[in-house]
Amino acid sequence: MKAEHVFFGVCLASALLRTLALGDAGDVRTVLSPQPSASQNLCATGLAFDGSSLYVNRCSDPNIYRISRVNGGLLSTFNPNNPEPPAAMAFDSKRNGLWISTQWGIGGVGFRDCGNVGMPIYFWDFADGSVDLMFSVPVSLANPATGQLFLRSCFLNGLT
Repeated sequence: MKAEHVFFGVCLASALLRTLALGDAGDVRTVLSPQPSASQNLCATGLAFDGSSLYVNRCSDPNIYRISRVNGGLLSTFNPNNPEPPAAMAFDSKRNGLWISTQWGIGGVGFRDCGNVGMPIYFWDFADGSVDLMFSVPVSLANPATGQLFLRSCFLNGLT
């Protein structure tokens, strides 16, 4: 066998393995049923991935659950002791921690209640375990292009 055929075969096999491992956009690779079940609190609100584990939370539940990315099994439970239940989350690899928005605002008393200060954003530092209020999205913050308030429904749906 010629060297160029071997090289071509290795490159083709490598490309096929990468395609099979990554899949195409929109492909469903697996379906997880996180434990504990989101149905116990009507809905799930946040999901983050740190490269090895998934983090999820549920409506009106103060906990964040670290689950297996392989089978959805519960790995650990964390309660950040915030006055507001967690919502959208995003992993920050540079700071090694999790950014956490909430289901209601500072001074709020329930789901989608903005409170009197705004929607808080916390940071959970994995290195020392601390959770600190980093800033708050003001209730009055408006989109300069449209004039519409960002917190019309008093709920942050995503963080990146």
